[in-house]
This record gives sequence, structure tokens and C-alpha cells, in this order.
Amino acid sequence: MKTILTLALATVALIGFTANAEAGPGYKHGTPAWGSYRPQHGGHCGSVYRIRTIEICRRQECRTAYYPCGTPYRYHVTVVTYRDIFSNGSSNTYTRVLG
Repeated sequence: MKTILTLALATVALIGFTANAEAGPGYKHGTPAWGSYRPQHGGHCGSVYRIRTIEICRRQECRTAYYPCGTPYRYHVTVVTYRDIFSNGSSNTYTRVLG
């Protein structure tokens, strides 16, 4: 009986003292906090989008892998580095491995 009473009081306390969650800064009309709503130049609202992608560098690399028996072998891959340029003036650089 004492265990049931303790459990009931703990449940009532948990329900009674639970605070409501509020949206943080940047939340507007059901959109994600930093999703599609971003202020741009001149105070206009709009999405940041990729304008273009530039190939910066392309090189061949020699890599080593191992057969299941442990014997090493070499193979060649092409590594390409790209830069994305976005509408707000920012850029992002990344690398892809081909073949």
C-alpha cells in the first residue's frame, strides 16, 4: 500500500511540475529554427542556395588494400576537390574519391 501511494504522489508531482516547451529563436510559423527562413542582403527573406560548383583540384593517388589472406595490393583512385559557392557569398569545399 505504501509503494502504491508513493508511486501515485510521484506521478502527480511529475505531471504538476512539468514545464511547457517553448520555441527558441528563429522559429517562425511552424518552420524549423534555421531551415528555410534566413535573412539576406537588404533585409529580404529567402533561402540560401548553391549558385555553382567549381572543380579546384584533380589528382591520382595510389592506395593499398589487403586480400583476405593478408597479402597487400595497390590500386589507383582519382581524388577531386570541389568548391560550392552559395547565394549569400559563403562557400564550402569538399573532396570526392572516384574509382
